[in-house]
Amino acid sequence: MKNKKIIKVIIVDDHEVILRAIPFLIEDENKIKVVGTAHNGKTAVKTIKELHPHVVLLDIQLPEINGFDVMNKIRRTNKKIKFIIFTALHTKEVFDLAHAHKADGYIIKTASPDVIKEAIYSVIENLPYFHYHSTKPLAPILENLFSKLSGKEVEILKLLLQGYDSHEIAEQLHRNERTIRKHREHIREKLDVKTDVDLGLLAGKTGYWAPH
Repeated sequence: MKNKKIIKVIIVDDHEVILRAIPFLIEDENKIKVVGTAHNGKTAVKTIKELHPHVVLLDIQLPEINGFDVMNKIRRTNKKIKFIIFTALHTKEVFDLAHAHKADGYIIKTASPDVIKEAIYSVIENLPYFHYHSTKPLAPILENLFSKLSGKEVEILKLLLQGYDSHEIAEQLHRNERTIRKHREHIREKLDVKTDVDLGLLAGKTGYWAPH
């Protein structure tokens, strides 16, 4: 991961056990720090504005103001904060709503601490992270689309999705930077996307690179 600063996180949930437990599961003094919590939507807006986190783990079903409205209120004045929908509502409808509201990520509360941390690291690098396991409709996409990539292209894609640039990938794989850039072009062509942002979005939608 390129980003070396400590990532400040706020957790918004109306269950006290979540607010108490999650910090112990995801905090790392050198990487992730939970700087605040909120148990309802109104308090969440106030806390986020006061503490300026990098990432918010945001439940949807909140007293006073729902999670999506919290996100929309904050984004009127601050578009830099990343929002990961953190919910027990494990349905296609909620998953689609998270996309519609342009959330940066979506994970369910049964996700492992490693998945939660991976989601945080990902959105900080501007890579959407959507961890949705009811993937029967998405299985053909994975099989037919990503299977087009060669082994080397898969290796490069995974590094791209972790936020490494061409120079860093070239160093890791002991390849020429020009060769890496050419591989990146081929990857985008095969997956029918125009930019690396689109590439990250596609991978996020399919759960291609989310740990399982």
